[in-house]
Amino acid sequence: MARQLDPIRSYHEAEELFSDKCNNNKEDRVKLGYETYLMKDGSDYYILAHATRIITWKPNGDVIVFTGGWRTQFTANRIRPYIPAGYTLRVKNFEWFIEDETGKNYLVGRDALLPAKISDN
Repeated sequence: MARQLDPIRSYHEAEELFSDKCNNNKEDRVKLGYETYLMKDGSDYYILAHATRIITWKPNGDVIVFTGGWRTQFTANRIRPYIPAGYTLRVKNFEWFIEDETGKNYLVGRDALLPAKISDN
């Protein structure tokens, strides 16, 4: 079992970890935990949990949070360490949303876009 690495909160942190671990070892992914990997697709970095991209960091600073319809404790536990600083994943009355530090909520239907202007690039 892979040891749990420090949370990744931004595109820059994902890029740095991927470069350190993959370029040196000629691998195409970094194992972060049980069935959880950091991967790259073009210029995007993403967290894959089982077969679902739960977090995608875009080069412009946007972050996409995606459940793939899997609203489970496993999915929530995998999303929380990887959303940008200042955001919190909340579940209330069976609805999932991400709250920023100003109190604004982003509903997580199947996915939620956290815009670059407030996400940590």
